[in-house]
Amino acid sequence: MIEGFGFVHHDWWITVMIIGVVVFSLLCIKEIIRQDRSHLVLRILASFIAVLSLCLLALKPYIQNQKPLDTTVILTEGHMHEDSLAAVYPNAHFINWSDSISEKQLTNKVIIDGYGLPVYDLWKLDAKEVTLSRTPLPKGVLKVKQEQEVPLGTRSSIHFKVNDLKGHKLVLRSFGQRSDSVMVDQEGQREVSLYYEPKTTGKFVFDLLHYDQSNELINTEPLPVVVHPSRKLNILFLHGFPTFESKFLKKFMIESDHALSVRNQISTNRFKFENYNIEIREYRTITDQLLSRFDLVILDVKHLLQLKRNELTALESAIEQKGVGLLILANGGDLDMKLPKWATFAHEKTKEMETDLDSVTVSTAGYNLMEDLNTEAIFSGRQLAMKRRHGLGVISASVITSSYQLVLDGKESDYQMIWKKILESTARPLTSNNVRFDQLSYVDEPTPFFLSNFDPTAIVRIDKEVMPLKQNLLIPEQWQSVYWPKKEGWETLTIEGSTNSEQAIYVFKSGERQTEKLTNRLEKNIQFTQKEPSNNAKGIFVKTNLSYWWFYLIFLFSMAYLWIEPKLR
Repeated sequence: MIEGFGFVHHDWWITVMIIGVVVFSLLCIKEIIRQDRSHLVLRILASFIAVLSLCLLALKPYIQNQKPLDTTVILTEGHMHEDSLAAVYPNAHFINWSDSISEKQLTNKVIIDGYGLPVYDLWKLDAKEVTLSRTPLPKGVLKVKQEQEVPLGTRSSIHFKVNDLKGHKLVLRSFGQRSDSVMVDQEGQREVSLYYEPKTTGKFVFDLLHYDQSNELINTEPLPVVVHPSRKLNILFLHGFPTFESKFLKKFMIESDHALSVRNQISTNRFKFENYNIEIREYRTITDQLLSRFDLVILDVKHLLQLKRNELTALESAIEQKGVGLLILANGGDLDMKLPKWATFAHEKTKEMETDLDSVTVSTAGYNLMEDLNTEAIFSGRQLAMKRRHGLGVISASVITSSYQLVLDGKESDYQMIWKKILESTARPLTSNNVRFDQLSYVDEPTPFFLSNFDPTAIVRIDKEVMPLKQNLLIPEQWQSVYWPKKEGWETLTIEGSTNSEQAIYVFKSGERQTEKLTNRLEKNIQFTQKEPSNNAKGIFVKTNLSYWWFYLIFLFSMAYLWIEPKLR
């Protein structure tokens, strides 16, 4: 198939065209001033063809053909279309994938059958045209959403996305005993949750027990959890006229032994101050000095809008530079007001004024908060409370209202779980470094991780091994590295700098959490195949020079006509 036309000496074309036009003009003038003007048009046409042939001889034209792609079919775990692909591509090269296969062993067109290549091998397909055959999701637990670090004494939850497990039972075994269980009652994909209450601090590996329809144990999966002591926070609570919601929240924070300073606005320029576990003078203005004493600031939208410009500047500076957390409480209609850009959360209105949160129903302000690249849900899969990093600190927003009703209904533990999680998720981070792992870690498999707000002079170690870091050119405050675990179990990531910090990492052995691993792999392969292929992947283009003898012959025939035509007359 002809895909294009060009010239070998394409950089000469302006010079050649100028010379060609001059020569053709002279030939035309020669023909026009002749006394015998018969066959003038034919002689001018012959002159044009002769000059054009000379120009093409100088430029050397070629045509570009696209050679059909050869095909490689890669068979990966879960492949099921080998026979049908062989029928459609009888000349294809079939290979079973292994890490030892290099990109040079693959043709330009690749078809993947199964769950796909490991993420760390996808780079080998960068210059290929890649197609992924339709592979159904595996049966089992597709996703596990959990907080790997939880505070002591807080009722916590682990969320599971399962596929085709109707009639199966999942049991959570924590601290040596069964904490919770759930029966899957629907076909297809379903989300279920299990709950536990941390009883002591430390590093633990819980078990997820999977029973089939005949109540036979078919699988046990590890669930690593770190339990840390509950933090005692210094909290500044700025609010309007006291409400039942604010009174119950204040009571909860006091009973949790947090240091709390409350300022309620009674009327214009009139405030009521209350201090618990902290000594502080009455304050009319929010200043840098005041904010530096707190780990968390809580206020509602209307109170945020009433702050003066210098107070807003001080608040943003405290969040960005000192790590102070900000929790914004929204009531009906509040989020439609014009908030400072740094305090704005994407949202949509909803007619639903109640929603399920784990095992309880809570009232909302009539909004759903939207998740994006920089914002994540505090409660997994729920649009009730969102948080995002802002410099060294965290800004959160909540649309939960009238949660005190849970206490009145005898569900005080659920009330405490909700607010404890919101407060701890928003408060000043224990370390300014934000470390993120996007995938599970396995023995002898590369695990990328990312650090933000990172001091480049600090040293990062995992299991005493220094990790080389690379800075993101597009996001200068983000750094990344790759860790190759050598053994299963708990490891420690240590950051040694102006302030030292540690983070626990759990390394799984091969075969553990396999269904989740294959699901993640399939998702990454789908994302990869949706990318625009590189030019090299669209085919092999071959340039074929046109035969110069044709142009010589055309030139000779044209000049022969111009020489012979007058003599024939």
